[in-house]
Amino acid sequence: DEFRSALSDTLLTVEAIGAADTGPAFAQLEQVTRVFTRVGDAWCVALADFVRMELHAADGDLAAATAVGARSLAAYRALGDQWGVSAIQFHLGIALHRAGQLDQALAMYEGALTSGAEVGPANTIQYALAGAGHVTLLLGELDRAERLFAESHAVARQLGAEANPRAAVGDGLLARERGDLAAARVHLTRAQQLLAGLNEPEWTATALTGLGQLAELDGDLDSAEFFHRRAWQTAPGHAAALEGLACVAAARGEAASAARLLGAAAEWRQLR
Repeated sequence: DEFRSALSDTLLTVEAIGAADTGPAFAQLEQVTRVFTRVGDAWCVALADFVRMELHAADGDLAAATAVGARSLAAYRALGDQWGVSAIQFHLGIALHRAGQLDQALAMYEGALTSGAEVGPANTIQYALAGAGHVTLLLGELDRAERLFAESHAVARQLGAEANPRAAVGDGLLARERGDLAAARVHLTRAQQLLAGLNEPEWTATALTGLGQLAELDGDLDSAEFFHRRAWQTAPGHAAALEGLACVAAARGEAASAARLLGAAAEWRQLR
């Protein structure tokens, strides 16, 4: 069955997101798109573009990701598929968020929430709320971030979870921003527990670096080093862990080590 085979191949290309060589996945998507176009299945064509967007975003080609994402978004809107409209905007929001394009990321997260409201409680909604919370936190809108994290937890509970792990990380970062270090430690520890067993290395590393920063603020450099090293081991390439280790080295008077770590962190940020 050529159509179902093409759909299976589309889903298999998802496994290439973030891989070192995405060429074969892009070639596979070209093949399946020809099949979907020939049989007139616009939804599957949009799905293939969705995966293309994710591949481009993971490769760091944000311009291509945005262009393909816009094409897929237009197709889902034409089909009246609110799940697709919401999901595309959510994932494009993640890419823009990672790239530091915060205003554009927030607009995408908000679009995902508006479209998702017609679908009802869903994973996309709880994570878009958490993402929007993290962006507003970075933009300095602390009260709004707090509300978004609370809403994310509420949707997670509707879906049967204890809380949303990314929002829990946000709770910790928010508490630290407000100067409540004890509450920050409680929230980040809880986030670690929620993340345990999930395939979320970047967010686990973010929680760990947050705990490392708190330990450094307490003057406990050994614990700070421990948390930052664990963060790096959890998500190799997580530049904030190297920056945390650089802070520990600087506090110990190890200037050369601090400089090397900061240089490595800068290279990782540029690479990613």
